[in-house]
Order: sequence, then structure tokens, then C-alpha cells
Amino acid sequence: MDLARAPDRRAPATAHLLLAAARRGADVELDAQLAFWEGRAPGSRGGDARYRWELRHERAPDAGWCGPASEWTTWRPGDADYFAREPARFEERLTVPIAVVGGLALLERCADDERTRALLAEALPVARRDFAQRAQMAHAWADLFALHVLVRAPRVLEHLEPFAIAIASCWAPELAADGLVQGVRFPFHGQPLPSASAMLAGGLLALGIDVPQVARLAAGLLERTSDGARWADGAEAPDFFTTFLVAELLARVDPAFDPLPAARFVAAAQGEDGLFRALGPEAPWLTDSVARFLRATERPFAERFEWPHLPDANRDHKTKLPFYAYFVRLAELLGALPGLAAADCELAFLDLCGFRAFNNRFGQERGDAVLAAVAGELDAIEGVVAVRDGGDEFLLVGAPTGEGLGERLRAFRARWPEVFAARFGADVPPVRARVLLGVAEGGRVRAARERLGREVGALKQLDEEAPLRELGRL
Repeated sequence: MDLARAPDRRAPATAHLLLAAARRGADVELDAQLAFWEGRAPGSRGGDARYRWELRHERAPDAGWCGPASEWTTWRPGDADYFAREPARFEERLTVPIAVVGGLALLERCADDERTRALLAEALPVARRDFAQRAQMAHAWADLFALHVLVRAPRVLEHLEPFAIAIASCWAPELAADGLVQGVRFPFHGQPLPSASAMLAGGLLALGIDVPQVARLAAGLLERTSDGARWADGAEAPDFFTTFLVAELLARVDPAFDPLPAARFVAAAQGEDGLFRALGPEAPWLTDSVARFLRATERPFAERFEWPHLPDANRDHKTKLPFYAYFVRLAELLGALPGLAAADCELAFLDLCGFRAFNNRFGQERGDAVLAAVAGELDAIEGVVAVRDGGDEFLLVGAPTGEGLGERLRAFRARWPEVFAARFGADVPPVRARVLLGVAEGGRVRAARERLGREVGALKQLDEEAPLRELGRL
């Protein structure tokens, strides 16, 4: 990005601009931005200058992406009157979450010395206050846009997760009969908001909470489409920003959704300078977000699919894998959306032959180390989520529409003896993985897991061999 070579260090979206450029391998001066912030002092926690970075463009008139504010237009015509009356407040709906999350993300990236950690510690209490206000349900779109920006910055989310959960938990029960969020302010009061609905669904998925609502929201969005590729809030004409927000979600959760028509509609909104704008000052953040979406549409669905998040605190402490309860939550998502329910998912059930003898001989602590070693290997397999089913049993679920799990499991079984010997000794009788593999539609993964469990139980009664058996369709 040429704009990143000499950015206006005051502009609200500068941190996002620099981080996006660095992610793409550009040589950008992150330290120079930090030094600029160090030379500034924040004002009161409730004032417009509460951070060391700006929250609106007015003090950064030289930012090359903004353009004159007199030339800005709202992406939804219905917002034009409010923007004309309160341009600064309208702008803040976009720029405050972008500026806050971007600033914190840059500090997190560089938090390897005392000065940067001090800046982060200074800004976090102010950020908590800002995001706490978004849980008051005062404005559906603004609240959920703040959530949308936050959940896409995982390291920042670690600091502010309780506030993200509060925002999502406030709005999730408020869905109308059509499964969408409704506006609570003029000119969209009582009208369906596909954009806010998509941002809520994405937030719930990223937080791993209320997963059935994700499917309900996605289903409502699919019913609200115009020509299968365009969306609008209320009764407005389809616009590129709303379409981007909806299509970006559906591309990650519904294999039956073809994102390419929406991608073409979104791409057509690109400016002559290569930037995407909903208003103006948010252009670096929005351009980076749209670019990621457009690149994602070129990949198969199995690579785009977003697994429901599971916080580390909710994982099995021995293996660091999800508990069986996570599989139940995943099965609910796979069964609730028609596109996912009909999509094939590969499943594998594993148990460890010789584990009981190992545990009896070397003790539970060493046995737990074996479980952790197996879990680490399974967790590294691409395109699947590994779950500790219980005891020495594990479950692997492949991404919907994905293929090749059998080959990846054979590779795991081939390297496992070497991993085991290096960790526990070449003279120790090996613990081996017995694997049953099959395929089931997303809506039947729980029933498929039950069958795999019964099949493994039957094998345990017969012998102590450790085969890999493919059962086909379950």
C-alpha cells in the first residue's frame, strides 16, 4: 500500500493501514507510529481526546484516503439527513471502533518492551468503557459494528471479550420472527437490518456462544437476498457495504451459498484509487476487509468454513482439545442450516490400543502425557477439529465439503511411532491409534459419531490390533 509509506499518523485508521501493509510484507515503520503516540498525551476518559490517537478525521486532514468531508456520501441513503445534521457523530459509528481496535492491535503486536506495555495498559480501561457502552442497546447498527470490528482482532479480543459477549448477548435474543435484527432508531426503526444481523452472527460465531442463533440469522439473511447476491437494510436499494457484510458471513458458514455474484457486486464499488469506502475515513480498514473477502471467495468452502470458537479456558486441561460438549454445539450448527446439513463431513473416531497397559505400568502422569502428545498431533491435522470424546478416545470432524482425511490420518499413523519413541523411549511398548473413518451429512454427524463409537467398542472386544478402517457413508 503506497499510503502506508508516509501515513498521516493522526488519522483514526492509520494503525489498521500499517498493520494491513505489514501483514502483506511491506516495510512499514510501526515504531515510528508508536513514537508519535508517545509524544502525545490523552485527555479525560470521557472526552474526544481520550486516546493518544484520534477518533475522527478532522484533526487528520492530510490523510490521503479521506478526501474532503464535503464530498462524503452515506452508503445508505436513509442516513443522509442524520449525517447532514450530525456529521461528526455519524462518522464516529465507523471510526471509533476502527481506531480503538486498530490502536490496541498495533500496541499488542509491538508489546515486547516496557514502554509499549505501558501504552497498552493506559488505553485498555478507556477501551473497556467504550465497548461497555455498546451493550446498552442504544443503536443496533453501531453496537454490532463495534462487535464486528472487535472480534476480527483476536489479540485485542482477549482483553475485551467480556464486553464483546455482553454486546452479542444483548442483541441475540432480540431477533424478529424473520430471524433478523431490527432497527431501533429512525429511519430504520422496526425495519430488518441484514447488515447488523450478519455482524451479530459473525460475532456469535467468533465468540462461540449461542451457536443456534448463527444458523437462524444466516437463514434469515438468505431469505432476504435480492437476486441472490445483494442486500440492503430496510426498504433501501441494495448497497455494496451491506452486501459485503452479509456475503462475507455466508461465505464462511453456508456451502450452498455462491459468493461470486456478491463478490462481483462488491468489487464494482472499488474507487479509482483502489480503495473501498462506505463513507471515507474508514477506507484503509474497509479496503483490507474487502480484499480478504475477495481472496477468500477464490478458495473452496472447506477452507473458508469458520469453526465456532472455543476459549482456552473451556478446553480439556489435559489435552487442550475441546470437550465433547463442543462437538454437540458444532453438530447443532451443522444441522440447523440447510446448506450445512446437506454437506458431507468426514468423521474419524480414535482410541488408543495399549494405553491401559502403559498407564498401569508408568502411572497416570505419564499416561496423561501420552494423551497430550496424541492430541497435539491430531490438533495439527489441517481441515479438521479434534475433540476429546472421553478417556483415551478422540473424535475428528472434517470441515463440511472437505476431503482427504483418510490420507492425513495415514500420515499421522505413519509418524506416530517415531513421535512416541522420541518422547517415551524406543524400548517402551508403543501405544497405537485405532481409527474408524466415515462420511456423513452435516445434519447426521451426531448419529454418525454414535455408530463409530459402537464400532470401536466392538473392535475392543475382539483384539488389540490398531487398524484404520474406512466405513464409507455412515
